[in-house]
Amino acid sequence: MTRVGLFARMSREGVTGHVDRQLRSLKRLYRVEVFDFDGTLPEELDLDLAVVLGGDGTLLGAARYLAPRGISAVGINLGRFGFLAGCDASRCVSVVEGALSGRLKAVSRSMLSARILSEDAEGEKMSALNDVTLTASVPAHMIGVALLINGTKVCAFQGDGLIIATATGSTAYNLSSGGPLVSPSEDVIILTGLAPHTLSIRPMVISGDDVVEAQVSARHSDIAVTADGQVARIVSPGGLLRVELAPFRFELYEDENWSFYSVVRSKLGWGMELNYAQDSD
Repeated sequence: MTRVGLFARMSREGVTGHVDRQLRSLKRLYRVEVFDFDGTLPEELDLDLAVVLGGDGTLLGAARYLAPRGISAVGINLGRFGFLAGCDASRCVSVVEGALSGRLKAVSRSMLSARILSEDAEGEKMSALNDVTLTASVPAHMIGVALLINGTKVCAFQGDGLIIATATGSTAYNLSSGGPLVSPSEDVIILTGLAPHTLSIRPMVISGDDVVEAQVSARHSDIAVTADGQVARIVSPGGLLRVELAPFRFELYEDENWSFYSVVRSKLGWGMELNYAQDSD
Protein backbone atom coordinates (compact mmCIF):
# COMPACT_ATOMS: atom_id res chain seq x y z
CA MET A 1 0.00 0.00 0.00
CA THR A 2 1.19 3.53 -0.79
CA ARG A 3 2.91 5.14 2.21
CA VAL A 4 2.50 8.84 3.01
CA GLY A 5 4.17 10.73 5.85
CA LEU A 6 2.64 13.82 7.47
CA PHE A 7 5.36 16.15 8.81
CA ALA A 8 4.80 19.20 11.00
CA ARG A 9 5.98 21.08 14.08
CA MET A 10 3.30 19.99 16.50
CA SER A 11 4.23 22.62 19.08
CA ARG A 12 3.05 25.42 16.80
CA GLU A 13 -0.36 26.83 17.61
CA GLY A 14 -3.20 25.23 15.63
CA VAL A 15 -0.98 22.78 13.74
CA THR A 16 -2.28 19.66 15.49
CA GLY A 17 -5.81 20.35 14.25
CA HIS A 18 -4.62 20.70 10.67
CA VAL A 19 -2.63 17.47 10.90
CA ASP A 20 -5.63 15.59 12.31
CA ARG A 21 -7.89 16.78 9.50
CA GLN A 22 -5.43 15.76 6.78
CA LEU A 23 -4.79 12.45 8.52
CA ARG A 24 -8.50 11.59 8.48
CA SER A 25 -8.75 12.42 4.77
CA LEU A 26 -5.57 10.73 3.58
CA LYS A 27 -5.78 7.52 5.60
CA ARG A 28 -8.87 6.53 3.62
CA LEU A 29 -6.63 6.21 0.58
CA TYR A 30 -3.11 5.57 1.85
CA ARG A 31 -1.09 4.21 4.70
CA VAL A 32 -0.27 7.36 6.69
CA GLU A 33 2.22 8.02 9.49
CA VAL A 34 2.71 11.28 11.39
CA PHE A 35 6.17 12.73 12.16
CA ASP A 36 6.91 15.62 14.50
CA PHE A 37 9.83 17.91 13.59
CA ASP A 38 10.01 18.95 17.24
CA GLY A 39 10.89 15.37 18.18
CA THR A 40 13.42 12.82 17.01
CA LEU A 41 13.08 11.70 13.41
CA PRO A 42 14.21 8.26 12.20
CA GLU A 43 17.49 7.90 10.34
CA GLU A 44 15.94 5.47 7.88
CA LEU A 45 12.58 6.20 6.30
CA ASP A 46 10.54 4.33 3.69
CA LEU A 47 7.86 6.61 2.22
CA ASP A 48 6.38 7.23 -1.19
CA LEU A 49 5.61 10.88 -0.42
CA ALA A 50 5.91 13.39 2.39
CA VAL A 51 3.25 16.00 3.15
CA VAL A 52 4.76 18.93 5.05
CA LEU A 53 2.34 21.18 6.93
CA GLY A 54 3.61 24.57 8.04
CA GLY A 55 5.25 27.70 6.73
CA ASP A 56 8.29 28.13 4.56
CA GLY A 57 10.61 27.67 7.55
CA THR A 58 9.14 24.24 8.23
CA LEU A 59 9.58 23.28 4.58
CA LEU A 60 13.23 24.37 4.62
CA GLY A 61 13.91 22.04 7.53
CA ALA A 62 11.97 19.29 5.79
CA ALA A 63 14.08 19.65 2.65
CA ARG A 64 17.32 19.13 4.58
CA TYR A 65 15.86 15.96 6.11
CA LEU A 66 13.95 14.50 3.15
CA ALA A 67 16.16 15.28 0.14
CA PRO A 68 19.17 13.15 1.22
CA ARG A 69 16.73 10.26 1.71
CA GLY A 70 15.25 10.65 -1.77
CA ILE A 71 11.73 11.45 -0.54
CA SER A 72 9.68 14.00 -2.49
CA ALA A 73 7.20 16.32 -0.79
CA VAL A 74 4.05 18.39 -0.99
CA GLY A 75 4.10 21.63 1.00
CA ILE A 76 0.84 22.68 2.69
CA ASN A 77 0.98 26.34 3.69
CA LEU A 78 -0.02 27.14 7.27
CA GLY A 79 2.27 30.17 7.54
CA ARG A 80 2.02 33.82 6.60
CA PHE A 81 4.05 33.93 3.39
CA GLY A 82 3.75 30.58 1.69
CA PHE A 83 6.37 31.10 -1.00
CA LEU A 84 7.75 27.55 -0.81
CA ALA A 85 4.82 25.76 0.82
CA GLY A 86 2.45 26.90 -1.87
CA CYS A 87 -0.44 24.42 -1.61
CA ASP A 88 -3.62 25.38 0.23
CA ALA A 89 -4.82 22.92 2.87
CA SER A 90 -8.14 22.46 1.05
CA ARG A 91 -6.25 21.10 -1.96
CA CYS A 92 -4.06 18.65 -0.06
CA VAL A 93 -5.78 15.39 -1.05
CA SER A 94 -6.00 16.42 -4.71
CA VAL A 95 -2.33 17.40 -4.91
CA VAL A 96 -1.21 14.23 -3.11
CA GLU A 97 -3.27 12.13 -5.52
CA GLY A 98 -1.80 14.01 -8.47
CA ALA A 99 1.76 13.52 -7.20
CA LEU A 100 1.37 9.80 -6.57
CA SER A 101 -0.50 9.09 -9.81
CA GLY A 102 2.01 10.95 -11.98
CA ARG A 103 -0.51 13.60 -13.03
CA LEU A 104 1.64 16.30 -11.43
CA LYS A 105 5.34 16.78 -12.08
CA ALA A 106 7.64 17.79 -9.24
CA VAL A 107 9.83 20.87 -9.43
CA SER A 108 13.35 19.52 -8.91
CA ARG A 109 15.23 22.03 -6.76
CA SER A 110 18.98 22.00 -6.30
CA MET A 111 20.47 22.26 -2.81
CA LEU A 112 23.81 23.38 -1.40
CA SER A 113 26.38 21.33 0.47
CA ALA A 114 28.76 23.31 2.70
CA ARG A 115 31.76 22.40 4.82
CA ILE A 116 34.02 24.46 7.09
CA LEU A 117 37.69 23.58 6.58
CA SER A 118 40.51 24.33 8.98
CA GLU A 119 44.21 23.41 9.10
CA ASP A 120 43.65 20.37 11.27
CA ALA A 121 40.15 19.16 10.43
CA GLU A 122 37.20 19.21 8.08
CA GLY A 123 33.96 20.22 9.72
CA GLU A 124 30.66 18.42 9.32
CA LYS A 125 28.69 18.94 6.15
CA MET A 126 25.71 21.29 6.16
CA SER A 127 22.99 21.32 3.52
CA ALA A 128 20.63 24.11 2.53
CA LEU A 129 17.71 24.59 0.18
CA ASN A 130 17.82 28.40 0.20
CA ASP A 131 21.24 29.64 1.16
CA VAL A 132 24.43 29.45 3.17
CA THR A 133 25.46 32.77 4.71
CA LEU A 134 28.62 34.15 6.26
CA THR A 135 28.20 36.91 8.86
CA ALA A 136 29.96 38.15 11.97
CA SER A 137 28.77 36.33 15.08
CA VAL A 138 28.42 39.76 16.73
CA PRO A 139 25.91 42.02 14.90
CA ALA A 140 27.19 45.14 13.12
CA HIS A 141 30.82 43.92 13.03
CA MET A 142 32.50 43.79 9.63
CA ILE A 143 34.28 40.71 8.39
CA GLY A 144 36.71 40.12 5.55
CA VAL A 145 35.83 37.74 2.72
CA ALA A 146 38.25 36.50 0.06
CA LEU A 147 36.18 34.74 -2.60
CA LEU A 148 37.51 31.92 -4.78
CA ILE A 149 35.73 30.02 -7.54
CA ASN A 150 37.27 26.71 -8.63
CA GLY A 151 40.44 27.71 -6.81
CA THR A 152 40.82 31.06 -8.58
CA LYS A 153 40.61 34.22 -6.48
CA VAL A 154 37.77 36.42 -7.70
CA CYS A 155 37.65 39.27 -5.19
CA ALA A 156 38.15 40.30 -1.58
CA PHE A 157 36.11 42.77 0.43
CA GLN A 158 35.18 43.98 3.88
CA GLY A 159 31.49 44.03 4.77
CA ASP A 160 28.69 42.33 6.65
CA GLY A 161 29.25 39.02 4.92
CA LEU A 162 28.29 36.87 1.94
CA ILE A 163 25.18 35.01 0.79
CA ILE A 164 25.66 31.86 -1.27
CA ALA A 165 22.22 30.94 -2.59
CA THR A 166 20.46 28.44 -4.80
CA ALA A 167 17.93 29.45 -7.43
CA THR A 168 15.21 28.57 -4.91
CA GLY A 169 16.87 30.88 -2.39
CA SER A 170 17.02 33.75 -4.86
CA THR A 171 13.69 35.03 -3.51
CA ALA A 172 14.80 34.93 0.13
CA TYR A 173 17.73 36.68 1.87
CA ASN A 174 19.43 37.08 -1.50
CA LEU A 175 16.57 39.16 -2.91
CA SER A 176 16.30 41.43 0.12
CA SER A 177 20.06 42.05 -0.14
CA GLY A 178 19.93 43.16 -3.78
CA GLY A 179 20.56 39.82 -5.48
CA PRO A 180 18.83 38.65 -8.67
CA LEU A 181 15.64 36.64 -9.12
CA VAL A 182 16.25 33.22 -10.68
CA SER A 183 13.74 30.54 -11.67
CA PRO A 184 13.91 27.69 -9.09
CA SER A 185 14.45 25.07 -11.79
CA GLU A 186 17.89 26.48 -12.68
CA ASP A 187 21.05 24.73 -11.45
CA VAL A 188 23.07 27.79 -10.53
CA ILE A 189 24.80 29.32 -7.51
CA ILE A 190 24.18 32.97 -6.62
CA LEU A 191 26.80 35.04 -4.79
CA THR A 192 25.66 38.27 -3.12
CA GLY A 193 27.81 40.39 -0.85
CA LEU A 194 26.21 41.78 2.31
CA ALA A 195 26.85 45.53 2.53
CA PRO A 196 30.31 45.34 0.93
CA HIS A 197 32.37 48.40 1.82
CA THR A 198 33.27 49.10 -1.80
CA LEU A 199 31.55 50.17 -5.01
CA SER A 200 33.05 47.37 -7.09
CA ILE A 201 31.32 44.25 -5.67
CA ARG A 202 28.16 43.11 -7.46
CA PRO A 203 26.05 39.92 -7.26
CA MET A 204 27.12 37.01 -9.46
CA VAL A 205 25.28 34.02 -10.92
CA ILE A 206 27.66 31.14 -11.61
CA SER A 207 27.42 27.58 -12.86
CA GLY A 208 26.13 24.86 -10.60
CA ASP A 209 29.28 22.92 -11.50
CA ASP A 210 31.47 25.52 -9.80
CA VAL A 211 32.96 25.19 -6.33
CA VAL A 212 32.86 28.30 -4.13
CA GLU A 213 35.38 28.92 -1.36
CA ALA A 214 35.38 31.83 1.04
CA GLN A 215 38.40 32.61 3.24
CA VAL A 216 37.20 34.68 6.19
CA SER A 217 38.80 37.11 8.60
CA ALA A 218 37.61 39.33 11.44
CA ARG A 219 39.22 41.52 14.07
CA HIS A 220 36.62 41.45 16.81
CA SER A 221 34.64 38.20 16.59
CA ASP A 222 34.24 34.76 15.11
CA ILE A 223 32.22 34.27 11.93
CA ALA A 224 28.86 32.52 11.80
CA VAL A 225 27.99 30.13 8.98
CA THR A 226 24.24 29.62 8.71
CA ALA A 227 22.25 27.21 6.54
CA ASP A 228 18.75 28.40 5.64
CA GLY A 229 18.83 30.74 8.63
CA GLN A 230 18.25 27.72 10.88
CA VAL A 231 21.47 25.74 11.35
CA ALA A 232 24.50 27.73 12.56
CA ARG A 233 28.16 26.90 13.00
CA ILE A 234 31.16 29.03 13.97
CA VAL A 235 34.29 29.40 11.86
CA SER A 236 37.34 31.04 13.38
CA PRO A 237 39.07 33.88 11.54
CA GLY A 238 41.31 32.38 8.87
CA GLY A 239 38.96 29.48 8.29
CA LEU A 240 37.67 28.42 4.89
CA LEU A 241 34.08 27.72 3.83
CA ARG A 242 33.59 25.46 0.80
CA VAL A 243 30.18 25.35 -0.89
CA GLU A 244 28.92 23.45 -3.93
CA LEU A 245 25.69 21.95 -5.17
CA ALA A 246 24.66 18.92 -3.16
CA PRO A 247 24.57 15.45 -4.78
CA PHE A 248 20.85 15.24 -3.94
CA ARG A 249 17.87 17.40 -4.91
CA PHE A 250 14.57 18.32 -3.29
CA GLU A 251 11.59 17.17 -5.33
CA LEU A 252 8.64 19.42 -4.49
CA TYR A 253 5.14 19.03 -5.90
CA GLU A 254 3.01 22.13 -6.41
CA ASP A 255 -0.66 22.56 -7.21
CA GLU A 256 -1.30 22.46 -10.96
CA ASN A 257 -2.19 26.17 -10.95
CA TRP A 258 1.11 27.13 -9.26
CA SER A 259 3.51 29.34 -11.22
CA PHE A 260 6.80 30.79 -9.98
CA TYR A 261 6.18 34.03 -11.86
CA SER A 262 2.64 34.40 -10.53
CA VAL A 263 3.92 33.83 -7.00
CA VAL A 264 6.66 36.44 -7.45
CA ARG A 265 4.02 38.90 -8.60
CA SER A 266 1.44 38.14 -5.90
CA LYS A 267 3.76 37.58 -2.93
CA LEU A 268 6.48 40.13 -3.71
CA GLY A 269 4.44 42.72 -5.62
CA TRP A 270 6.76 42.52 -8.64
CA GLY A 271 5.63 44.75 -11.52
CA MET A 272 2.37 45.84 -9.90
CA GLU A 273 0.84 48.67 -11.90
CA LEU A 274 0.64 52.01 -10.12
CA ASN A 275 -2.58 54.01 -10.23
CA TYR A 276 -1.05 57.37 -11.05
CA ALA A 277 -4.42 59.06 -11.49
CA GLN A 278 -5.47 58.10 -7.97
CA ASP A 279 -2.06 59.07 -6.52
CA SER A 280 -2.33 62.53 -8.07
CA ASP A 281 -5.65 63.38 -6.41
